[in-house]
Amino acid sequence: MTSPNFATPLADSEDRLKLIQNLQTLRIELEMQNKELLRSQLELMTSKIYYTRLYDTTPVGDFTIDLTGIIMNANLTLSDMLSMERSSLLDKHITDYIVLEDHIIYYQHLKDLDTLKTRQVCELRMKKKDSIPFDVQLETILMTDRSKKPEQYRTVVIDISERKKTEMENSPFDCLNIVFK
Repeated sequence: MTSPNFATPLADSEDRLKLIQNLQTLRIELEMQNKELLRSQLELMTSKIYYTRLYDTTPVGDFTIDLTGIIMNANLTLSDMLSMERSSLLDKHITDYIVLEDHIIYYQHLKDLDTLKTRQVCELRMKKKDSIPFDVQLETILMTDRSKKPEQYRTVVIDISERKKTEMENSPFDCLNIVFK
């Protein structure tokens, strides 16, 4: 007759204890990783909120257009400049907000940018919702994808109306300004 094997159940219970300990250790590690992930997500959200506020409240307008001129993104400053809701700017062509007589300036600006591949600056007139024109300076860069293929344009808009007004007032032709007013 064979003697009963008592070692097997003990080994099984030792294995079970090790398995339980390993599972508890893994649970603790997962909880720690989860806390770190939540902390990172909160930090990322906080950073996103900060940079979104910075983007929207910067003292200059900012917009991004695709290569066909359609507005993909615009900050609140630009929408204030144009006296429009930001949402009504999106998916519209940028030239809808440029005075017709200045379209040639704008297209030359983009052509120079495409040719020279460096930041370009121009002055032209944009128009508000009620079609009132105002003077701006545009500074545009060409954004590329990873393969350096042109992808979109990013433009900063600076309202220079006051500067233009001062220039006109201090012009050597002041007497003409007075005569024609």
